Amino acid sequence: MQRSSTAIWQALTLPSHHGHSGTRSVRTDFESSLSAGLIPFHLEKLPSQRTSKCPRPASSCTPLSPLSPSSTLYPDGLINTDWLQKHQERVPSVYLCFYTLTSDQGRATLLDNQLKTDINAIKAEIAKSGYKTKLAVALMSETAPLPQSLTQSIQERLENIRKGTGLDTGRSIFYIAPRESPEELTQAADTILTALYPQSIEYYRDLGLRYDFKSGVFAEFRQEAEAAMRAYEQAYDGLLGDDVWDLIPSWSPRWNEARLLCDIIAIRVLRCFLWNEQTSMAVSRWQAHRDRIGDFIDQRGQGTNNYGWKAWETRWSLVMANLVERVGIPALGSSTGMLFLQPEKAAWHTAARRALAHKMPEEDREEPTAPSSAAPQKAGYLYDTYLCPEPWEELPVGKVGVDYSQLIIDCLMAARGQFEAHGQYRLVAEVSLECARESAKLKQWEDVIALLRPVWEDMPFRKEGWNDIVEDVNWTLRAAAAEKGLGELVLAIDWELLHRRFTRRKGWAYDLSQSLAGLTLASRPIARLADDTVSSFVTASFVFRASEGRAGEVSAAQLVIASDAVAESVAVPISSLKVEFEGGLKTILLTHDPNASGPIVVKRNVAVTKVPLKEQETESDAEAAEGDDDDDDEDDGEERTLLCGSANLTLGAGQSRAYDLAIPLREPGEARATSVLISVNKEAFRIDYSVTLPETSNGNVWVEASGFHRMIGRPDGQKIQVQPRPPKMEIKLVGALEQYYANERISLMFEVGNEEDEDAVTNKVSVEVALDEVLQPASLEFGIRVSYHLASDPGTRILQKETFTINVVSPFEANYELLPRVHLDPWPSLFDPETIQDLSDEDGTAKLALGLAQRWCLRCRYASFATEELRVVGLEAQILSSTPGTRCSVKGGPTLPAEGLEVQPRVMHDAEFDIMAQKLSLDDRNSARVEAALVIKWRRANDSNGLTINTTTMPVPAYTMLSTEPRVLASLSKPLLIPDEALGPDELVDLDITIENPSGHFLTFGLTMEPSDEFAFSGAKKTTVHVLPVARRTVSYRVLPLVRGDF
Repeated sequence: MQRSSTAIWQALTLPSHHGHSGTRSVRTDFESSLSAGLIPFHLEKLPSQRTSKCPRPASSCTPLSPLSPSSTLYPDGLINTDWLQKHQERVPSVYLCFYTLTSDQGRATLLDNQLKTDINAIKAEIAKSGYKTKLAVALMSETAPLPQSLTQSIQERLENIRKGTGLDTGRSIFYIAPRESPEELTQAADTILTALYPQSIEYYRDLGLRYDFKSGVFAEFRQEAEAAMRAYEQAYDGLLGDDVWDLIPSWSPRWNEARLLCDIIAIRVLRCFLWNEQTSMAVSRWQAHRDRIGDFIDQRGQGTNNYGWKAWETRWSLVMANLVERVGIPALGSSTGMLFLQPEKAAWHTAARRALAHKMPEEDREEPTAPSSAAPQKAGYLYDTYLCPEPWEELPVGKVGVDYSQLIIDCLMAARGQFEAHGQYRLVAEVSLECARESAKLKQWEDVIALLRPVWEDMPFRKEGWNDIVEDVNWTLRAAAAEKGLGELVLAIDWELLHRRFTRRKGWAYDLSQSLAGLTLASRPIARLADDTVSSFVTASFVFRASEGRAGEVSAAQLVIASDAVAESVAVPISSLKVEFEGGLKTILLTHDPNASGPIVVKRNVAVTKVPLKEQETESDAEAAEGDDDDDDEDDGEERTLLCGSANLTLGAGQSRAYDLAIPLREPGEARATSVLISVNKEAFRIDYSVTLPETSNGNVWVEASGFHRMIGRPDGQKIQVQPRPPKMEIKLVGALEQYYANERISLMFEVGNEEDEDAVTNKVSVEVALDEVLQPASLEFGIRVSYHLASDPGTRILQKETFTINVVSPFEANYELLPRVHLDPWPSLFDPETIQDLSDEDGTAKLALGLAQRWCLRCRYASFATEELRVVGLEAQILSSTPGTRCSVKGGPTLPAEGLEVQPRVMHDAEFDIMAQKLSLDDRNSARVEAALVIKWRRANDSNGLTINTTTMPVPAYTMLSTEPRVLASLSKPLLIPDEALGPDELVDLDITIENPSGHFLTFGLTMEPSDEFAFSGAKKTTVHVLPVARRTVSYRVLPLVRGDF
């Protein structure tokens, strides 16, 4: 420290040049430790002949990357001594100039002006160099002591120099009074050193901030998020520290640059947090930066109550939204279905920005005529213009400035998309309303309709009582609909706004006939409304006086309509009221007739009218009453008749009208009033409002003629149970048989007899009913319904029902037995070339059956389970299915008489059928499964004409044939050598024993014929029979029976 003071003292004692103000330069470079306290000063004497420009410090550092070929550090990029020489020798941190302040009053002004020019030239050169070197000036008085009278003038000269050069007293400009002793000069040097030291240190602190920021960027390049965050946080804390921020002039361009760098660092920190999936930390860091910047602005500048701060908040919210959207956080995906906070904060800040901008006085919003005028200087110190226009550009007087509405719309639409993706439809409606308001300010009516019409059609706020929201949506949408000529929408909105729960708008005509005034319409608008989509000032209710009634009688009912319209509104002339029913009641149609003759009683603002009803055809009622042939509902054309009446339907504000009705009951069953259609049909427009009646309600009332409201004690007052009129019609089943059988056509004869009191053309009518054929035994229950009406009351239908039951049983039962028989045809041989088949032929029907063949006998024993005698006219067996590769056929069968076989109940009968089964291929060794059925054709014995033939098919259990197991068969035949006339009963016969071997093995059988007292035989008593594969052998015996009748 002592060495530094000595160096400055030496500079102070240098002689002046030419006896006038001169300059001396002291170049300082701080590199030592603060704890050591050693800061060397390097003094350089300026040449006596020099220009006014300060030489630009040379730098050996290339602006290109050290890894580029043009760099001296290429290709390794390692640092060298040039960087140290740059910051220690070539680029100073403080540029200190010494000037002599003359005491000659005659030349003082001239020399002071030259001094200011020189100082400003040096400042310009330093700024042009691009380095942050700070300029300091020391003004030394002449060595001779100054008289006391000149002290005041020196102070004025110093103030003039400070203002002309823009230097701060005590920090950048110093005055050194005449000193006589070295101690005083040393003390003056220490004072200057103490003032310049923090500024010099700050220069290198700024460099450290830059390197921290660079380290963070490089760490991001290396995808080292933790290291990047540490570097960024260190740079952020250093930038916002008092040592850096306090040295920057508030609201200067440099101050805004530092603020921008601070925002950039905060954004990069947020990105690192989101990169590491630390979303909570990112939100906290986002809020912390906003709060800290807000505190700085409140302390250092114009505060946060201006449009510039709101513009920054908008930008800061958009930055966070864009980061979150680009990162793609899985928890924020639309498939999660979770709810999140509002993302439309940017729009709120923009709206606040607009409000604060409109509070600016006009003199601040006027564009300055000259750059040096006072207006921009004043505005620059009053308003925050960081990243936003100047006041005269933000909201100029008489011109268009920033389009706030479009900015708000952009933010709201982005937020709307996020809400819609997450299913937050209430917030979608809220944001759509805000966006529509801004679009209305821009007169973008199509956008207003596109945004609000879905909200208006499906708005849950109606049922929940949010009247202010419903009212706001209606008025905003109505303005757009009126501009675009949407008459139906205007009528629907005016219909809803007539309700007195909404705020009454001054000067507004609450008259439906004036709703379309001033609108340009292409056609007559027709508005079809319903209570589940649009609330209405008109309410409707319907109730039956009694819960039950009988067909053919009338039931008392009451239809009540009430108005909750604004008190100042014009009465609504309703054209018609239509009540729809579910069940057997006809639709009721009441038309407007101010001169109707029905009795009217008016009590307590309630008008009770009795309306007579009469039936009318559809062609003459609905179309004429509603007055629009093209717009009638399709269901009107489907109905045959309507119950029509006329009454005064004009409904004033706060008025109720009750209509007493006598409804004729026709069809029995349950009937319920489902809806009431209120129609206002004018020449210019038409409104149809449908009110759905609830199935149950605890507020059902009956309005008496006195105006008293009587409670109906049942919740389903809109429902009536119509009991049928007691029928007097007899239905009998005549000529029924004792038993009905399956598989026969059943014909039933019914007789209907009239027992009503009124006369009829005929008293009895017979009707024949044929039932479909019943395949299985069953118990059939069926009903006969007779619908009729009396000649005196054709509108009431009477029903008579009777139930009958008949039992259907099976006519036959059978059991079956499959017996083996000898197939007479020879078996095929493996060595016969004719048995070779072409396997490529896929058509099985075209192949010859060349495989093994077997004969079987299907013995059927059947009996009749009927209660009467049946006559069987046909018996046959049918093959239903067989294993592929097998061909089966049925031959033979019993021979029946021409008139049929009489079958008595419970008597067994036999029938035998031969089944021929043969394989298509000789190589097929698999067994075959055969399914057959016994078909019996029969008729009743008492059927005189015999034309009705019934067929009963009984399935036979499946049997297995053509297996590989050997069979041993015996057959008897007469000897061929003996004439038939030579043999008597039980004479000589031939016994053939046939052994079949369908397998692929060589088999050996032992055959023994044992002696018997009942017959004598000729042949081998014991023998061995060898049977080749796929072959059969026959052994013959001649047998003489010794007992008569056994053979």
